[in-house]
Amino acid sequence: MVTVVYSSRSGSSEAYAKHIATSLGSQCFSIKEVSKDLDDQILYVGWISGARVVGLNKVGDMKLKAVVVVGIEPESRFKKVKVTNYNKIRVPIFYLRGWIDRSKLNVFQKILFAVIAAKIKLGGLNQYNQPIFDAMMEGGSFYDESSAEDVIRFIGTGQQKS
Repeated sequence: MVTVVYSSRSGSSEAYAKHIATSLGSQCFSIKEVSKDLDDQILYVGWISGARVVGLNKVGDMKLKAVVVVGIEPESRFKKVKVTNYNKIRVPIFYLRGWIDRSKLNVFQKILFAVIAAKIKLGGLNQYNQPIFDAMMEGGSFYDESSAEDVIRFIGTGQQKS
């Protein structure tokens, strides 16, 4: 049995975790409420901050089956090797796009996003980075439940799509 465990800042990691758990008929817990003596394998769903998958370090000795990273960048810009190495991930890793809810950000995060957005704008806005810029400045969603199908298939069958 696989239990889905998540860490979520603005809700998209939680939404994906609950969707995946429902699709699999699995239990779903926040990293804050999961029992350390859980004997199930874990599918961890967490948001990304730089190269760090937030909350993954709290999984500790639990039996990790796979990791789902949720961010706002297009998947083509996700630095899988960097994130895998930084977090010492030794299981399959998936990437899903989430959302930014600016009302749930603290002052530091809002300032950080403003600085990153300014750098994006200075580099020139285009069809690829304009949606990211807009999401950082105003909030926005790239959430798509259908993008979780590869994760659900993998957990259900143990096979990754090549």
